[in-house]
Amino acid sequence: MFRRPEIAVLAVLLGASIALNAYLVLRASGSHGFEASSALKQLVPSERSEKPPSPNIEGKAPESLVPSSPRTSPLSPCEARVDQLESELAKTRARLDRFLPPAEKFQTGTPNPRATDRIRPALERLLNSDGGQLHWSVDCRGSACRLHVLEPEGVHSKWSDALQIDEEMRRIVGGMEFHAGSPTNDPVTGEPFYESEAYFNVSTEGQEAASGLDVAKRLAEKLKASDAVRSCTNSYTQRGRLVIQIQANEDGFNYRFGGSLGATPAGRCIAARLQEIGASLEVPRPLRGAVFTTELASPPE
Repeated sequence: MFRRPEIAVLAVLLGASIALNAYLVLRASGSHGFEASSALKQLVPSERSEKPPSPNIEGKAPESLVPSSPRTSPLSPCEARVDQLESELAKTRARLDRFLPPAEKFQTGTPNPRATDRIRPALERLLNSDGGQLHWSVDCRGSACRLHVLEPEGVHSKWSDALQIDEEMRRIVGGMEFHAGSPTNDPVTGEPFYESEAYFNVSTEGQEAASGLDVAKRLAEKLKASDAVRSCTNSYTQRGRLVIQIQANEDGFNYRFGGSLGATPAGRCIAARLQEIGASLEVPRPLRGAVFTTELASPPE
């Protein structure tokens, strides 16, 4: 799940950095031109000069021909600032990349045949299990891959469901994005097909993504093991149920609450305790985002 406000803020920062970078480069170019012009005027003799410089009797070169000591370039601070801005721009791009959907990452990425070879065996196992009815290809760029699927008309394969529940795919892939298919025909035979695409974020080799579902469950178990329900309901004198939805991602946790205790002081007390526990829990990276829903009862069942 991508949060649009964060994407917007990062995009603004990226644009500001690019604009300032361009301004400094233009100013630097202007300064170079000014210095070159001044230096040229000093080296070209004046047309009104009628007498050459008198010879130096002591054998020393005229002062006008002695090279001056090197000056500290006034562009040095600007160049340092440009380097700093380029570094900040690279960091901003990296942060922004984390929030981009896999399809956008794929469009801007460079070919990554190693990632393609890494994900292909799992796809072959899942997509070739129906006797070869599906026609598919996979291509990876950067940290994202695109799966192109041609499904014969009337086949109705559940290949997308198989990809989402497969344990190996969930370990290799950090996020999936499916695009609605459309009808098409084979350009040679005219055979009707249904054309679909899916995009994946592929984890770094050796750093397979952890399960967000496991992390969310661990957080819920820590809440249940605490005295939050007993203390927040005054030793269970306030009865009811609290429905808790925990969304785990690489940035931490998001929560939704409901049930008969959801809008009560006891429910808000339990919610605050859950958020305190979540803030102290280390979230592994990379992490496959997941949503987990659980319930708490007062008194316990």
